[in-house]
Parts: sequence; C-alpha cells; structure tokens
Amino acid sequence: MANVAYSEGSKTEVMEPAQPQSVVPTSIRINDVHHTYGDTAAVRGVSLDVAAGEIVCLLGHSGCGKTTLLRLLAGIERPQQGDIAIGGRHVAGESLFVSPEHRGVGLMFQDFALFPHLTILDNVMFGLKHLKRDVARAEALNALDQVGLRHTASDHPHMLSGGMQQRVALARAIVPRPSVLLMDEPFSGLDRRTRDQVRDETLVILRDMGATTVVVTHDPDEALRIADRIVLMRAGCVVQDGSARRFYEEPADLFAARFFHELNEFEGVVKDAHVDTPLGSMAAHGFANGQAVLVGIRHASIEVQAAGQQAAMEGQVGRVRAVQFLGESDLLHIAVPSYERPIFVRTSLSDQFKTGQDVILKPNEDTVLVFQKPTA
Repeated sequence: MANVAYSEGSKTEVMEPAQPQSVVPTSIRINDVHHTYGDTAAVRGVSLDVAAGEIVCLLGHSGCGKTTLLRLLAGIERPQQGDIAIGGRHVAGESLFVSPEHRGVGLMFQDFALFPHLTILDNVMFGLKHLKRDVARAEALNALDQVGLRHTASDHPHMLSGGMQQRVALARAIVPRPSVLLMDEPFSGLDRRTRDQVRDETLVILRDMGATTVVVTHDPDEALRIADRIVLMRAGCVVQDGSARRFYEEPADLFAARFFHELNEFEGVVKDAHVDTPLGSMAAHGFANGQAVLVGIRHASIEVQAAGQQAAMEGQVGRVRAVQFLGESDLLHIAVPSYERPIFVRTSLSDQFKTGQDVILKPNEDTVLVFQKPTA
C-alpha cells in the first residue's frame, strides 16, 4: 500500500504502513465432519488437512456447505459427528467443544460487522479487552498502519468507503495475531475494481503474516488468484481438492470443469477411442466403445483464423454470427455446418473478425476434456 497521510490532533504526518507482525502458523485437521440443519445435510463427511501457513479457499455455489464448514472451524457451530483439531489440539469432537474465543482464530465476515457507534480505532480494539487500554491502542494503531488506514482512527464506519471498511475489518481480525484466520466471502460486497485492489492488498498482508488462512468464496477467479489450494464443494461434500493448476488441467468431473471453464459442450459416442464433434474427431482414451460421453472444449482453446486461399491452418470452417468486445479479448459466436447451436471462441485478436466473416476453427486437442455423459 502507498504512503498515507493521517492526522492526530493538530499533527499531520506521512507514514509508511507498518509491516505485518508475523505469527506462528498452525495446522488444521478436519476429520469426517457432519452437520445438519433440520432435514438438510449441510456438511457430509468432510475430511481436510490444512498445512501451517497455507491459504486454502473453500469454493462452491450457495448452499454447498462451505460457510457451514467455516463456522464449524470457528466454533460458531458444533459438529454433530467427526472432530476438528487446530495445531494438534482437539477443539471439537464427540465429548469436547472449545468455544470460539479459546480457539486462537481470527474471523472476518462478508458484511464487515463493524460497530457503527464506535470509532474505527475502538472497532479494531474491540477484541483486545484483555490488554491495558494504552497497549491495546498501540496494537490497534499498528494494525491500522498495516492496512494503510491509521488516518481514519477517529472516524466512524459510515464515513468510510466499502473498501476502507473491509480493510478495517481485516485490521480487527489480525490485531490479536491469530495463528488461524477464517474469512467468509470477505470481498463479495465490493465493486469489482475495489474488490481486486483490496483482495490483492489483503493477500500481501496474509503472506507477510504467515497465518494459516481459510477463505470462503463462490468466485472461481478469486480462488485461482489467492489460494495455495482450492477445495471445491457441492451438496456438503468435497468434489476436488488441489492446486489451481490441477483444477485447470485436470478437473475431477464435469461439475468441476464447468465451475472453472467456459465450455463448448458436445455429446457423442466413443468409437475406437475417439468421439466425433462439430470441430472434428477428439481422443477419448479410457472410455469403452459405445459409451456416451460429453466433450468440453474451452472457449479460449480454439484457434481461429480468417478463411481464404491464404489460410495456413486446416480445421472446421464456420461463419461469425456475432462479436462481443470484452476488453482484453473478443468473444466470437460462430455457426458451423450441421450444428444448431453457436460455438463460442474467445480470442485476443481483438477487432480482427467481423460478423458474416468465414473463419477456420481448430481446437487445441491437448486441452480437450472428455467426461462420462451425465444421466440427468
């Protein structure tokens, strides 16, 4: 974060934000955890290990169980089955339950959860009641330095922008120097430009602190940008757990592929380890002859070139039906013979293709995804 000017009384200074004070990171172990609300199974047999200092994203659609899992970690909810350990110390199990304030975790919520009647400084000091006021004040000011907001110490939350309020919430979460930081959709309430900035600034602070961090998000792009590891959830279960690269290159199933990719999807039947699509025959290794499959080809994995005598590429000929300008790329809607739906191609060759133009399409066969056709 840049240098910031702040005022205390009549004194005005320009100050470098403080460096985050490092903590001793700790591990997390979740073993076969179940939790229900009435007849709804929110978390179903989840087991997960988080290494000390790791940043893990719990990712999924609303209702998949990711926030419930975070609440179980925090101690806001008690698991009905299974156990949880933080730093090798059991905090929840069949006959044991440690309350949130005794778990050594920091919490950061989606709605900031700032007290409107308190100043920014008092909001950050709120969790330091065990310290003498002068010590707590110094610690809170240092945390505000870390997020570049010491100059707002005497303001109230309504006087700050959404991005600034979120940074205050981060300061309040880190001021006790927790070994584990839990963040529930921390950036979803911000506009896109502010969200990107605050997220990137937050990531720098988290890396410098070294705290073990679990972040809940529904945004796959956000997970790709901030996580060491992603845990994709659906219907209370873990669908896939791994690095961002593994999710991109080896999605576990069609659900995971759709979550992370814009796909052209084609149904087909395997014959001699291949399946015919409107873009040609694609390899389908590992599938039996006659098996119904679904082929997924990413929008960005199709090369496109103007058709004509000078075309150097061989492939399927199509015609551009629409062009959408997306800033750094164009999204082409292309019609091909004997196929009713458009094929979508994302190209960085902005403004190179026009509606009505004939083009040649060639997918990158190394990136083609093939899955068993869903039954429903």
